[in-house]
Amino acid sequence: MHDLTPYNNQAPLEIAAPFANQAARQGRLDKYKRELSPETLRRHKADIALFRLYLESANIPTGDMLNDIETWRGVSWGIVEGFREWQLQQGYAMGSVNVRLATIKKYARIAYESGIILDEDYRLIQSVKGFYGKQARNVDEKREEVRIGPKKGEATKISLSHMQALKSLLEKDKSYFGLRDYLLMCLLGYQGLRCGEVALLLANNVDLREGLIVFYRRKVHMVQRHQMHPTTLQVMYRYLEVFNPQGKLFTGIDRAEWVDSQGKLYKGHRAEQGLSTRAINERIQYLGNKVGLDHLSPHDLRHYWTSDAFRQKTPIDVVQEAGGWRSYAMPLHYRKSSGIANEGIKQSQ
Repeated sequence: MHDLTPYNNQAPLEIAAPFANQAARQGRLDKYKRELSPETLRRHKADIALFRLYLESANIPTGDMLNDIETWRGVSWGIVEGFREWQLQQGYAMGSVNVRLATIKKYARIAYESGIILDEDYRLIQSVKGFYGKQARNVDEKREEVRIGPKKGEATKISLSHMQALKSLLEKDKSYFGLRDYLLMCLLGYQGLRCGEVALLLANNVDLREGLIVFYRRKVHMVQRHQMHPTTLQVMYRYLEVFNPQGKLFTGIDRAEWVDSQGKLYKGHRAEQGLSTRAINERIQYLGNKVGLDHLSPHDLRHYWTSDAFRQKTPIDVVQEAGGWRSYAMPLHYRKSSGIANEGIKQSQ
């Protein structure tokens, strides 16, 4: 407790004000972080850790910038712009550069609202922009090909023949991994779920009798009921029968204890923790390599689902609702990328 006894004719409120302001500044940051999803907070932690690495590489000492708002004092637009350029030099993918820049600008905004960053500095920080569209492609072409990190420059295009090859590969794989990977592929490519949504699925989200999955879409704060694609339903039935999960649908099992179709017994450790989004990404990339698709990601399979829906003439409002988007912007982007440019053009014979 601070001593608020009047000193040098200062009123108690004058003495208390700096301490109250400091607490209020920290409270803003704490409130912001409380409202973030665990996945977003983990990403912010990684983004700020890289920002600190950049500062330390320039011999600028840092504190706990994720948890202490006072450590943002002195952050300027030159530092933020330098961070953007440093990432390019290190070879990070353009999408990763943009995401991290957005994170740093969000925390700079909190520091500005707390009186730690001044008006002029904040205005200039917000003027530091990421790279998008043609500008991003031009910048990418002019730097050395040393890209690192999980983000890709462009989506991996999946054709119908690729999906058929994946399906054939997984139908032949009688191991534990084969059955689990098959269900992952179905939920992403035939149901259009996001990777994070798949990771959060519980066994009781599945109703085999009705052929439904009921799940929460955290990104848009929405609960949806999805009819399972015939292949998804078939694989889901087999998966639940073999593994009988009680909590998370996908647990962090390396090998379960079960007998395969040839009568071979598999034994292994069953972890209660759910399969992480990172692990799902690794498995999908592994499968892609098997059928000639480099750097295949869960999002590529969701892209396939959306594009295939449009190829089958599904109305855009139906795709928007089923895909869990709040506007037409993203499904319109997918429809444009999957369409035939001259479809509908009438020409003389």
